Amino acid sequence: MMVVMVMMAAMEKAVEESMVVIMVSMVVVVMIVVDHYLKYSYIQQKIISSAGRFKVVSFVPVVDE
Repeated sequence: MMVVMVMMAAMEKAVEESMVVIMVSMVVVVMIVVDHYLKYSYIQQKIISSAGRFKVVSFVPVVDE
């Protein structure tokens, strides 16, 4: 809730030019996050489909060390 209030306050004080900058940066951040999430989920899906149960076994040596 605090973040939303801060954003609202910043938007009220912001000039049109800085509003554009904020909007563009927010869009870019969202696109980056979505892109990373899609790539990660795709890679994860590939690992699960190709490796199967080996994915779980691969964590064991790391824990043992």
